[in-house]
Amino acid sequence: MTEIEILLLFLATVAGAVTTSGLGWLDSGDPFNLRKFLPGLIRGIVAAIVVFIATYEGWIGEITLFTYLGAFIAGMAVDVVGNRLAGISGIGQNKPT
Repeated sequence: MTEIEILLLFLATVAGAVTTSGLGWLDSGDPFNLRKFLPGLIRGIVAAIVVFIATYEGWIGEITLFTYLGAFIAGMAVDVVGNRLAGISGIGQNKPT
C-alpha cells in the first residue's frame, strides 16, 4: 500500500462522514453551525483511522474502486451511528435549567 493509497483511503472515509454531516445539516434547515459540524468531522477522522488499521492489518491486496467506496460508506456509517449514540445519551444537548 503506497502513501497515496493511504491518503485516498483517509480522504474517502472522512468524505463519507462529512457527507452525512452535511446532509443532516441541510435536512435540519438551520443556519450552518461549525460547533455542530465538527463532531461529524472528528467521527470521520476516527473512522478513517479504524478503516486504515483494518485495511493495513487485513492486507486486502490491491486497492480498487470498491475499497474506496467501502471506506466512504464506513465513514458514513460511523458518523450516523455516532450521531445516534450521542443523541440517545444526551451528549451535546441543551438541557433547560
